[in-house]
Amino acid sequence: MKKIIITLFTILFYYSSQAQECSTLWPYIYPEFKPAIIYTTGGAKFNRNVNIHVQASTLHYLDDKNIIRETKSDELLLVDTGEDKFMCVDGRVMKVVGTVEQGFIATLVLADFSKLNEKAGAYGSSSSSSAVTQLTSVETSVLGQNHMELRQNRDVGKLIQLKTSYFIVTKGIICAATKKAIESKLPQEQKAAFKVFLNKNKIKWNNPESLQQVLNFFK
Repeated sequence: MKKIIITLFTILFYYSSQAQECSTLWPYIYPEFKPAIIYTTGGAKFNRNVNIHVQASTLHYLDDKNIIRETKSDELLLVDTGEDKFMCVDGRVMKVVGTVEQGFIATLVLADFSKLNEKAGAYGSSSSSSAVTQLTSVETSVLGQNHMELRQNRDVGKLIQLKTSYFIVTKGIICAATKKAIESKLPQEQKAAFKVFLNKNKIKWNNPESLQQVLNFFK
């Protein structure tokens, strides 16, 4: 009996995990729309259930009729789910993963559509030609759709792998959190000082806590 219960639990856990995957029919970072407060650049705030669409990192929310809508990036300031906070950075919605007085570190999560096309196509041909088809399956816009209808069919879509990039936002500078990208934003007179700073601080470029040290350079 115990073995049967464990087996059933394993099966339920497996399908529960699968249902939470990002797919071409559920192109979101969260397995469910989450309650959040949306703050706008005009000073207004709204309570909505939200999710982040992974094609272009845009904010989707549910209206009063459970229909999926999208916010305009130029009107969006902050999204607070209680657990996570998102800022509109350079026209895209990014999760804030570290803050200091000088600025913050954000992550940009996007769909890696190239992973959908790694397998060979028919007759051994490259399946890269199917990229448009796969992309279209996501672009067949979820906007205007009923949330529950979309949710019911989400497990039918093809799984989408996600790629995460770090960004720094500080004192008018917004750029990828890489040595090369940051140096390209610095005036010539600061580049030597930045090199000295990096020699003194062993920055781990894929670690948000380590990346916060980079913000200290801009004091």
